[in-house]
Amino acid sequence: MSKEKAAEIRKILKTKGWSSRKVSVRSEPCTLSNSLRIEIKDALVPLNEVEAVAKKYQHVDRCEFSGEILCGGNTYVNVSYQSYPESVLDPYADRIVARVEAAMAKVENDHTIYPVVGEYGVCGDLVGGYDVWKKNGLLCKCGARAECVAHCIVADLASQGRLGEISEAPEPALAVSEPAPEPADRTPALDWDWSHRAY
Repeated sequence: MSKEKAAEIRKILKTKGWSSRKVSVRSEPCTLSNSLRIEIKDALVPLNEVEAVAKKYQHVDRCEFSGEILCGGNTYVNVSYQSYPESVLDPYADRIVARVEAAMAKVENDHTIYPVVGEYGVCGDLVGGYDVWKKNGLLCKCGARAECVAHCIVADLASQGRLGEISEAPEPALAVSEPAPEPADRTPALDWDWSHRAY
């Protein structure tokens, strides 16, 4: 039964232009149930669109009183990106290194976050390195190399299937020109809707 479901998912994905070279669909036995494992191999394929197709084939029976999953006859669906080696991510990181360097040049030890691309920004830490931030908080701590910061951002985008944003995104104005006039608290004008201070 789950092999048929896997074949149907492959067929639908192929009509969207995603062959097995871009998205792998496997059917695996699971204790009295079945599991469909979908792995996205191409970082430009959007995860949410693949999930929308695949989740239609998920079937899980639950006890109507306790909500517990009942044994047997279930079909579980797992959609994820494969992990990417650095050699795949390098060309994307190279595209934003100049933006990272421009933001890093503005950093002082005042914990102000300077934009790099999209919702990502950098600020200095207390030991001469850099922290990479996104809207929802600290993403990673990096050393003093722009390439490290760029790889951190690219790896996060790849994990969400958003590498296309790097090739499509225009250069941010603050990263390539003089910064906007700063208010008295030294927080630069950012278009983010979150606190500009890291600490």
